[in-house]
This record gives sequence, C-alpha cells and structure tokens, in this order.
Amino acid sequence: MKNKFAFFRKLILVLFISIYGCSITQNNTNKVSNIDYESLEAQKSLIKNGDKQSVENYHKLLAKADDLLKVDGFSVTKKRVFLRVRISTII
Repeated sequence: MKNKFAFFRKLILVLFISIYGCSITQNNTNKVSNIDYESLEAQKSLIKNGDKQSVENYHKLLAKADDLLKVDGFSVTKKRVFLRVRISTII
C-alpha cells in the first residue's frame, strides 16, 4: 500500500511539473510585430526631417541590429561543441 501511495505521489508531482513547463512555454514573450506601411513611411519622413526622438530611436535600432549580427547562429551540429566548451569552463 505504501509503494502505491509513493508511486501515485511521484506521478502527480511529475504531472504538475509537466503542466507547469507547458504553461511557461505558452507565455513566450518573443512576438512578431506587424507595422503598417503608412506608419513606416511617417517614421521615415520624421527621420529624414531630423526629428530628435525618431533619429535617436533609429540609431538605437541600428546599434541593436549590429549587436545581433555579431552573435553566431545556433546550430544542431554545433550543439555538442558548445556544450563541451561550456562544461569545460564550468569545471
């Protein structure tokens, strides 16, 4: 009887953990933005006219894009090499 109780207790724990994991992955904050053409044209004209806030935001966007271009892509074939390097630096 004790073994059955322990088994069901562990089973319920695993189920709760899996449900929690699924709910966390559902709340992905990386979303795609859809901006209409007229809004983009308005921003472009503001940047060309030298609007201070628009130009500042434009330069921030360019800097962020440049930083993202420096990041190596992640690949399945590089996964083991990355893990080995990561583990060796931890040890």
